[in-house]
Amino acid sequence: MTDERDAATTGEEELDDEALALARSRRAREVAGDLLAGVKGVQVGGREGVFFVCHDVLNEDTGEVLEFMLATTRSGVMRPVLAARLGLLPQVEEVARRLRALADEYGFGREPPAHERVRALAREVLERVGLDGVVDEDDEGHLVVRVEEVDRERLRVVTRTLATTRGDVPRPALMARLGWLEPARELARRLSSLGFAPEPTALTEEEARQLAQAEQDLRRLLDEAMLPLDTLLWEGQGLSLPDARDEDGEVWRRLLRWFPGEVRARWEAEKGWPDVLETDRLEAAFEALRARGLVAEMGATETLSGGWTLVLERADAWRESGAEPEPWGGTYFHMQDIEAALEGHPLHLAFGHLDEDAPDAEDARVAEAVLAALREHGFDPSWSGNVHSRIQVLPAFTWRRRRARIDTQERTNLVELAPELVELLPRLRTLTIRAGYREVDFRKLSTARSSTVETLVVTYDEEAEAREELPDLLALAGSLRKERFPRLHTLVVEDDGGFQETHDLG
Repeated sequence: MTDERDAATTGEEELDDEALALARSRRAREVAGDLLAGVKGVQVGGREGVFFVCHDVLNEDTGEVLEFMLATTRSGVMRPVLAARLGLLPQVEEVARRLRALADEYGFGREPPAHERVRALAREVLERVGLDGVVDEDDEGHLVVRVEEVDRERLRVVTRTLATTRGDVPRPALMARLGWLEPARELARRLSSLGFAPEPTALTEEEARQLAQAEQDLRRLLDEAMLPLDTLLWEGQGLSLPDARDEDGEVWRRLLRWFPGEVRARWEAEKGWPDVLETDRLEAAFEALRARGLVAEMGATETLSGGWTLVLERADAWRESGAEPEPWGGTYFHMQDIEAALEGHPLHLAFGHLDEDAPDAEDARVAEAVLAALREHGFDPSWSGNVHSRIQVLPAFTWRRRRARIDTQERTNLVELAPELVELLPRLRTLTIRAGYREVDFRKLSTARSSTVETLVVTYDEEAEAREELPDLLALAGSLRKERFPRLHTLVVEDDGGFQETHDLG
């Protein structure tokens, strides 16, 4: 047997990567096939270096399949209760042993020791009550034990959190209603005793480069101060994350941990700024121009042509609103101008009459209006008199703009904003959060704080999910009102189908 294995391994060394993967997957099937041959709904396979045996739940009408891993080369037996229910536990345990040996042969590693300990604890506690505990990580790196159930009617997995390595039971009312409270509490106590502390995954050289570039880009966006906090990470122009904000990636997790501290450092730096900045005077000049019928835009796209298109769009919206006075001209500077001003170079303002067929004299009239407003607000602008040249804002200044100027939203979504930054939105009145995994991330709510938020809106996929969590959610909202959201008085739960229920928190 040893000679055969050595020969097989030697032969595999000559295969390319794709052929090697296929050969190893075939060996995994051979290793387990004699134990599970002919068992309906069970398959053995491999992908991305992990061999597995899983149970499939099939919707025969649609062909859709849900896979439930019974055992893998990394984790051993994952769902012993399900395997026992299928009458396959002894076979699955033996398959797990054989797959583990195969993985050792190929040099594949086990899951981290902490995961193994948590999985073993979960099995010890939950098998007594007929539950399988699925272990994964949350976005802070803590380990979470969840229970999965299959909604066969809609062929989806319903996931509920029992306990975490923080030692908490996030939903005690739901656990009590399901009859799981005592095992959940026992599991939480035992997980807490592990003293688990998340350790960041080591970055590859490329990931480290991506992270450094993304941090640099975010600092630039904070310096430019043109985008609200809850859009910087999601809509920020030029943010260098090639894998597009992979929420399961270590680069993204590290960026989310880093960002709140950078924003707070920016707020602290602003405290040393003069009471009135050059950008404050410039914005006041633009407000005066709007009152005189000119569309005035700061940071209008990245180019001159794009900026003028934006001015025309704003003018159309102005006319449709019926606001007075009727718009007749426009002025703007774009984001490249702001980048230059960050280094102390003068801003350059483009301008023009909204009727692009108007004579040059009408464009010059717009320029004179812009020059007058700038002078009224303490600038000494320069213009050549040529309507095809731009106005210089002098004296030149280094661009600085307070966050309070742009973080003026009265409503935001906690999915798009780090909880630690909620209190930095001075006008926020309504905070929204959406359920994921069928559950609301209670931890995000309990780490946020605000002296202005009055309404909390929680959105679920379906009404049944909202009602299931409602008792725990009401308890949490009451606690938040006492400790972190003193003005919170309303909880709204809703779903995507039109259900909405409002609760007065007193």
